[in-house]
Amino acid sequence: TFIDDGQSSDELEREADRFALDFLISAEHLPRMATLRSASDVRDFANAIGVGSGIVAGRLHKENMIPKNWFNKADVHPRFTFR
Repeated sequence: TFIDDGQSSDELEREADRFALDFLISAEHLPRMATLRSASDVRDFANAIGVGSGIVAGRLHKENMIPKNWFNKADVHPRFTFR
């Protein structure tokens, strides 16, 4: 059994984490990401680079570009209405 709590000190695990981060949102986008200050900015940016807005919000949190309580679920995820 393996449980990944996100706190691994293993260098290979950190390298894999960084690869995953950079695969989803490449480093070239980080300067633009640092300017995102509204949920609509996050959604627009996510659409422009072709990833989900939750991925962008998570990366902003991971990189400490925004407080952890900004852009959580309902703020950036699309809403669907079924009739």
